[in-house]
Amino acid sequence: MDKQRTDSTMQSDRWSYLWLAIGTLLGFFWTIPLIWWLSPVFMLRFMRMQKVWRGFILAWLTTFLTVGVTQYGMMNALMPSPLPVYVITMAIGALPFTLPYLADRLLAPRLKGFAATLVFPLAVTAMDFQYKGQPPGQHWGTGLLPVW
Repeated sequence: MDKQRTDSTMQSDRWSYLWLAIGTLLGFFWTIPLIWWLSPVFMLRFMRMQKVWRGFILAWLTTFLTVGVTQYGMMNALMPSPLPVYVITMAIGALPFTLPYLADRLLAPRLKGFAATLVFPLAVTAMDFQYKGQPPGQHWGTGLLPVW
């Protein structure tokens, strides 16, 4: 019985990296709304199949990669800066946008029924509210899902 359980765990772990790859790839198409909204589905599936901190770090790295590549032209036009400064800025800036995935991973398993499905949307709404509540010019971007 233990061998069967181990095999199914290994299989699900292999699938999780496919979900991460699909979610990351879809994140690059942020200009196509329907495709862009599908990315969190795959990222959530990835996070739920991984250990908490490994999943969070990998989700943060892929968010950082997606944001860094897709926003480079816009950020370079708005605030030209050397590449190392840009990379550090994007690495720090991508961190808050992965927090809803972490909240879902930590809180949803502890809740029962319908309430568990509300953790991610509420976390994203809270992050969006926090960023949109700032004075004009203090933030950029049009939303949080899946990245900026």
